[in-house]
Amino acid sequence: MINFDILEDRKRILIYSIRYCITRRSYALSDAKELILAYGKDLQPHLLYTLIDDVEYEISQCDRTKDNYCKTQLVFLKNLIKEILYEKGIKE
Repeated sequence: MINFDILEDRKRILIYSIRYCITRRSYALSDAKELILAYGKDLQPHLLYTLIDDVEYEISQCDRTKDNYCKTQLVFLKNLIKEILYEKGIKE
């Protein structure tokens, strides 16, 4: 059961929302970017690494379908997540 009064539950819903946006590979990518900009610093590193894995998978799908616009957006998103990790003092 999700309790929206509990911060960890809200973060979990946020991660699910971002992951959904990433898999849509469309207009939803800008929504994912906005969510990461707004809340990324509040997320734990392992959740951010999960997002990087999701983004890398979608980048590979863009390569397969030759969708360069989407790939560009996903690479930007990946770099944004890495920047947040770097600001947290975590290096790859």
